[in-house]
Amino acid sequence: MGHLIAQTHHLNFSFSSSKQLLHDLNLNIPQGSIYCFLGPNGAGKTTTLRLLLGLLKADQNAISIFDQQLFFNRMSILRRVGALIEEPSVYLHLTGRENLKIYRLCYSCDKKRVDEVLEIVDLHHADKQPVKTYSLGMKQRLGIAIALLHDPEFLILDEPTNGLDPQGIIEIRLLIKRLNTDFLKTILISSHLLSEVEKIATHFGIIHKGRLLFQGSREALLKLKSDSHSVELETTNNEKAAVLLGDRFRIRKINHAVLQVSSVGKEEIPTLSAFLVKKNIGIYRIGVLANNLEDIFIEMVSS
Repeated sequence: MGHLIAQTHHLNFSFSSSKQLLHDLNLNIPQGSIYCFLGPNGAGKTTTLRLLLGLLKADQNAISIFDQQLFFNRMSILRRVGALIEEPSVYLHLTGRENLKIYRLCYSCDKKRVDEVLEIVDLHHADKQPVKTYSLGMKQRLGIAIALLHDPEFLILDEPTNGLDPQGIIEIRLLIKRLNTDFLKTILISSHLLSEVEKIATHFGIIHKGRLLFQGSREALLKLKSDSHSVELETTNNEKAAVLLGDRFRIRKINHAVLQVSSVGKEEIPTLSAFLVKKNIGIYRIGVLANNLEDIFIEMVSS
């Protein structure tokens, strides 16, 4: 998984001179990966995906896909890319199969491809139903089927589980995993909820206010989790302790009973407690809370 299928090179973007949306973005998406592009709403995820598809214009050297500059090779690149940005564009009064037939003509695909993608997304049983009768999850799977018609190598999905019920989320998650493992698709997914994608993603990029805060493999993110802890304290004066520690650590929660301090390295815990004692603050109890990946994500975008 060393070869990169897509990269951005110091990508900047703004719709106006008064507000820049992306700042020096350097994405590295390995071939064969499920790369999750994470960030809160408004962080710049959809803008980045639109730039990767050439729907918005970037500088000449800012984006390369399949080792080609997108600016000069957009049409040849997009023949190898499938995408679902926001909601699928379908005709609600037509059946799922009829929608696929229309898009098949646009893509100049073989007729048999319609049955193949219906099977892949598990919609063969509902292919003759009008799309207006589909659940939201079925519509999303139809949108993915459309994106798969021309058998792309690289699939870009913008918030594919957004608005789905738990069952719909599981279905999309399993489909994405299968597309990666069984059909060897490199997949870029955007999401604002780490809990929905952490089970399937192999790589992560975390963006906030247009800036990339973290990029790396799942293992690198797990190491970040293991290296960072939250500490829960009961002291003689939680308010004063919070003020003293606030310059060096992030205070997550404070009340009369407990004080929670996050982003504390394991080796810093003895120093932290000794510092409070030196400042005449007694410690009744100190405990280490293990961070999960969601905690790390929240800490990054909250700082």
